[in-house]
Amino acid sequence: MWKYYQRKDGSCAVKFYVHDGKKQQFVTTKLHAHPKDWDGNLGRFKRTVPHWRRLNSLLEQEQNKLLGQLIGADDSLLEFVAEYIEECKQGIHQWTFNTWRQYITHLDKLKAFCYATERDDLRFAEIDLAFYKQFVGYLRECGLGIPGTDKQVKHLRKFLRLSYDRGLHTNRIFENPLFARLKYKAPPKIYLTEDEIQQFARTALPDFVLSREQDRFMVSYYLLLRHGDSVKLNKGMFFTQDGRMYFRNQAEKTGSVSIVPVHPTALDILQRREFDLSGDTNQESNRKLKMIAARAEINDLHEGQPKWSFVTTHTARRSAATNLFLRSTPLNEIMQLGGWKEGKTLKQYLLAGGIELAKTSANRDFFNF
Repeated sequence: MWKYYQRKDGSCAVKFYVHDGKKQQFVTTKLHAHPKDWDGNLGRFKRTVPHWRRLNSLLEQEQNKLLGQLIGADDSLLEFVAEYIEECKQGIHQWTFNTWRQYITHLDKLKAFCYATERDDLRFAEIDLAFYKQFVGYLRECGLGIPGTDKQVKHLRKFLRLSYDRGLHTNRIFENPLFARLKYKAPPKIYLTEDEIQQFARTALPDFVLSREQDRFMVSYYLLLRHGDSVKLNKGMFFTQDGRMYFRNQAEKTGSVSIVPVHPTALDILQRREFDLSGDTNQESNRKLKMIAARAEINDLHEGQPKWSFVTTHTARRSAATNLFLRSTPLNEIMQLGGWKEGKTLKQYLLAGGIELAKTSANRDFFNF
């Protein structure tokens, strides 16, 4: 509040003090306030002022615009995304690394697109339906599948909306229904029965690379692991208590901690592999797992296709949860073993139905007495 000068009605101008490390200046806003209506500690209008939310929102937008100018991101989508990534690195936003590292990939895609189309930058005003069509076409031509392209459109819409909310531009193209995410049918989710798990484990694989993938899948199954956690597994995560070995894991995706008793089969594999299951990307592992599952003759039809064609790294974790459920393991116990924070998330993993679930129910008193 600029109290050095008062208007005739007693109000004072609201200004921003800006310092970029070299020079300082005061930037005048269009807003005025009486000293009694101003919170000097927060630099905002008090809640007793009519329309205080709207007034403070206008100040927020102006502040974000000035910040954007300071970092050079007031007109550049590339600079804005780069700055947001830096904010994530500093912990300003409560995203896990597994989430915000996708923004790094998105920035790389945008930069590659600029190079391919001979652009030096991407200005907010340039983002329109023609750009959308060209960007989607570029991603598809580069070999990115529909799910991957849809993810990049999702990130693009996020950053356009976020930069708009910060007052860096007035382009609302992200609200246009034609500037939409791609529609596609996600592949079916399956689980492997305990018999199919054993088929998978017993399959002889002369290829060392495939056998390593087979071992990683089996360890992931018995420890209820995601692929990202399985490749970072190390001996320091295991401990012994009362003669039994346990595995302690802090999930990369959610940060949740789980402790799982180590199955003898998993322990044999880990000792043979010297507790090192590092290796391929998730996509490459998925390709190899389908080869192994096909060789294991996991051929039961699912939606008209052989089951092996749907096997992925996540099938291990999903199969473990479902098979534990079929053994009447309480849901809260499965949640703790797998590090699920919410029951509704876990229930999405439980795919048992039909005869498998009926066999489990057949042993209950309701159907016998």
